[in-house]
Amino acid sequence: MNNLFTLYGYELKKLVQKKLLWISFLVCMAVIGFSILFPLMGSYLVNGTYVGTNYEEHLINQEYRKALSGKSIDQALLEETIAAYKDLPIDTNYVLTEEYQTYARPYSDIFNLIRSWTGMDKGTAQQWSPDEAALYAAMRERFEESAVKNYLTEAEISYWQSHADSLETPVVYQFHEGYGCILETFLTVGFMMLIYVAITLSSSFPDEHTHRTDQLVLCTSNGKKRLYWVKLLSGITVGCVGALLMALLTWVLSLRVYGSEGFDAAIQLFYTGYAGNITIGQACLVAYGCLIVTAIFISVFVMLLSELFSSSIAAMSVTTGMILAGMIIQIPAQYRILGQLWDYLPTCFLSMWNTFDSRLISMYGMHFTSYQIVPLIYVVVASLLAFLGSRIYCRRQISGR
Repeated sequence: MNNLFTLYGYELKKLVQKKLLWISFLVCMAVIGFSILFPLMGSYLVNGTYVGTNYEEHLINQEYRKALSGKSIDQALLEETIAAYKDLPIDTNYVLTEEYQTYARPYSDIFNLIRSWTGMDKGTAQQWSPDEAALYAAMRERFEESAVKNYLTEAEISYWQSHADSLETPVVYQFHEGYGCILETFLTVGFMMLIYVAITLSSSFPDEHTHRTDQLVLCTSNGKKRLYWVKLLSGITVGCVGALLMALLTWVLSLRVYGSEGFDAAIQLFYTGYAGNITIGQACLVAYGCLIVTAIFISVFVMLLSELFSSSIAAMSVTTGMILAGMIIQIPAQYRILGQLWDYLPTCFLSMWNTFDSRLISMYGMHFTSYQIVPLIYVVVASLLAFLGSRIYCRRQISGR
């Protein structure tokens, strides 16, 4: 056992000492940090008119949102909001008007939610007669429209209707900027994690073949099979630790800069078209839990490719090509099965709309959401790929000597 830990430490040290690992990791961390802080940079312009800096505007908006936090989006708040917007000009940009800055801007988040939940344009929303019951009825209609658009089955529609029925109304508005930023950055973090793993682990097995150092390691008492599993475990460790640190940076920086309030806020305040009965904080935990499981899967996959091709360039090229294909190719919604399978690939799954997909997976009369079943599938497939890689590795060693 001590020999195995020594070998694990040796393999881990070989990966960690690579300059390419640190370069790719630091670049990914820098991109994530920049994407979080970017909205606060630069000047805020309206029709070419300088209003102030984006940071100053952020502080003003944050103050208004915190003032609204804890208020129910009920008849009284709806009437206050529409009254503040009603007298603003409809045909022109009203952001620079004194009336907007003084009366309407404090209610801008509620006004935007009204538009998102009902589908009304700006002018129609300004002339709308506030009606709490109509607002939440319109929200349900938006859920149903989304179901038709995504070609959901009757069973799936019934599933989401039951969830929509369980939503507490009126929804309580809560300040949630920090957790909203965590979810907005999720796609960027997922993309950076995939790039990091592809660059870092694509040379894990080929380096041994290229430098012929595998001959020395295979002389130990641990043998080929144990060596393979130790190398695989060290690669998974590097992939998962990298993903964890990227997630940690996102959480710490987002909550520190934008505020840590709002864990219990309804997800509909951020992801307005989702019918699930979870909070924004729970959604953040689910999303980044999926990130870690995906890191395990993609680590195994990249290392298998590296051993199969005996080439780091080939393994990296295939993985990068798959990542780019996931970004570019979209399967039309009417091709339900093909589209669902494509969106659940690791190169597509790490996005809000796929992790919290309204399409379900049905088994034995039970329905599972994508974030409930896809990570489990990843674990099972990763295990199968790991055992397949073991056979390839051992046979290659025997035939190559």
